[in-house]
Amino acid sequence: MNSSERQGMCVRPQQCADETLVYWPADGKCYYRSTQGPCYPGSVLEAGEDGIANCSCEISSPHYWPADGSCYPHYTRGPCEKGQLFLPGPKCGCESHLPHYHNETGACYELDSLGPCPRGHTFSIAEVAPHGSRAECRCKNFHARAADGVCYRLYTRGPCAQDEMIARGGRCTKVPCARGRLYVPERRRCYRPGTPEPCPAGEVVAFDFEARPAIDGLSHNGVCACGNGACSRREVEACTTRRGTAPYNGTCHILNTQGPCPENSWLMRDSKNNIRCKCMPGRIPPNCDEDTRVAVKS
Repeated sequence: MNSSERQGMCVRPQQCADETLVYWPADGKCYYRSTQGPCYPGSVLEAGEDGIANCSCEISSPHYWPADGSCYPHYTRGPCEKGQLFLPGPKCGCESHLPHYHNETGACYELDSLGPCPRGHTFSIAEVAPHGSRAECRCKNFHARAADGVCYRLYTRGPCAQDEMIARGGRCTKVPCARGRLYVPERRRCYRPGTPEPCPAGEVVAFDFEARPAIDGLSHNGVCACGNGACSRREVEACTTRRGTAPYNGTCHILNTQGPCPENSWLMRDSKNNIRCKCMPGRIPPNCDEDTRVAVKS
């Protein structure tokens, strides 16, 4: 393929839940319009006249910031200082009538971010009120607030004593499992990692892959995950039969998109039929990275 050419594939756009969302074919998901969504920093996701989603940043856009030539979604921090939001105008500011306003600090913060909150919290709207909603510090999903006011991931040690873990309601409870076993809350029982019970066919009990040991500490939570690569194998096998897609590092990706590649690089099939990350046309190292490893053939 000539380096100046781009291959395309026909994809039927899917219907999103409502008109505030737009379908992104590269990953098959729906994203809110006028947000960054799957786009690179400095651009905003919009729908063209044909209804097809695209990442853009036009000088005429209401999201354009002349100081750096980039576009930012409104009501995010964008190019602004901490405690301010990128507002329509465009301008940086903080207005007390916004749900993003935090009374205690007199500043505004992006919704669903850490904002002014303690560790383990998220600054989000608890409920929509008829006379104006307010964001507040709430525990993140799958976290519980302990007596010290901090939210900890469930079934980690948190502030508890040795051989204890934090449970729902922020209580410290004794770890019910022997060493080498994981607690499955839905069954209230302990299982050895790798066992198929109590998971669906093809899955086994595994460590909680969303827990971050360096931040959350050791997690005793057991989850069901694909066993012996069965799920990933099925995905890769299906991937090889779809035009314009290819498996890379065990996952299916659409060719000629950034996919798993670094910034300014894209996933493509080279002249030897290898799937690898290559610099996009018009980009050369060090502004982009090329995959020098032996790539996977498909």
